[in-house]
Amino acid sequence: MEYPIYEFTNSTLTLNGNWEIEFIKGGSIIPKSFTTKELKTWTSISEEHKWFSGTAEYKTTFENPAFNTDYCELNLGKVLESAEVYLNDEKISTLVGPLFKVNIDCTKYKKNNKLEILVTNLMANRIIDLERKGKNYKKFYNINFAAKESKNLDKNGVFTAKN
Repeated sequence: MEYPIYEFTNSTLTLNGNWEIEFIKGGSIIPKSFTTKELKTWTSISEEHKWFSGTAEYKTTFENPAFNTDYCELNLGKVLESAEVYLNDEKISTLVGPLFKVNIDCTKYKKNNKLEILVTNLMANRIIDLERKGKNYKKFYNINFAAKESKNLDKNGVFTAKN
């Protein structure tokens, strides 16, 4: 079996155009979609976004990078927790950290390209929000889940995520 050997170049393309971000499934509420040039964690955008757990779709367009190479590495940086990558409506890869990088065959690029990334986080944000609001979400009697810090214990010594 042959394995490709990649040679790195100094050629880079930063996707610094507009990104459309749409929250497509999850809860407890679906935040409003927006457009931005600056990508950051959605929990830092607003109170509405802070407690969202689910999937958001990030979309942008860019021209063919026209690098003199067979493959280009797409580096998403820090993602919490998984990402599905689509280029021109074709699924390229599903990424689950710690590294969020994928090599893309340069023959897949067109003159104008559409990049879509579906990012899905864990339930932690929603659980914290439910506990803050005093809503019961627990469907279990007992859990052997130790609180790492004392701030994560309620007045009865039981684990809580609200702090």
